[in-house]
Amino acid sequence: MELKSVQLSIPEGANLIPRIFRRAFFVVLITLTAAAQDTPKVEIFGGYSFLKFTAQPRLNFESANLNGWKLSVKHNLTPRIGLLGDFSGHYGQQAFTQFGRNGSTTRRQHIYMFGPELRVAKSRHLGLNVRALIGVTNTNFPGLKPRIAPMDSNAVAAAFGGNLDYRITNRLSYRIIEPELLIVRVGNSRSESWQQFNWRLSSGLVYTPGTLSHRSSRTPWIRGRVRR
Repeated sequence: MELKSVQLSIPEGANLIPRIFRRAFFVVLITLTAAAQDTPKVEIFGGYSFLKFTAQPRLNFESANLNGWKLSVKHNLTPRIGLLGDFSGHYGQQAFTQFGRNGSTTRRQHIYMFGPELRVAKSRHLGLNVRALIGVTNTNFPGLKPRIAPMDSNAVAAAFGGNLDYRITNRLSYRIIEPELLIVRVGNSRSESWQQFNWRLSSGLVYTPGTLSHRSSRTPWIRGRVRR
């Protein structure tokens, strides 16, 4: 029996496949590197904050609208994950009913919270983040008699929300909106404890010191290398 050799012909364009994969890998690598470079190490936020306190029937307090400030500092561990320290103060009048009489008092609310923040979306000008925080709230009623409510008390709290930022310059962004659900555990060891659900809404400016939040000067060079 005569054996015939079989020759496989390789299409001329087959050698383009490894080259395409190499270029695709190069593009992905450059994209990930650019994302890491575009993420600032530190982000500082400061601005106005509104706190909507729901009614507290067990303490005879009505709902209250408080105005104040908010400050937060975030350290980015990766392009998507950061650790956040969040601090705020809110002030205003709150009505109450005691012994059949109506009255009002000044309420000062300070909140100290920490936790992770995750960047879920980012474009050239917009950035969307979500967060989950836990901490302590301090409530102060100056001038209120102790028999009505404690003049100064602390409570455990948690906040869940997010924010939408618009980049103005390399170092400055405007936080369009930052809505949060604030859950406070009210009560003490001598009485029943329960959760109070409140709303916090903030807006202001975000400053990124140090590493720039956007580097566009390298983009043309990268594109030029990929096209070759």
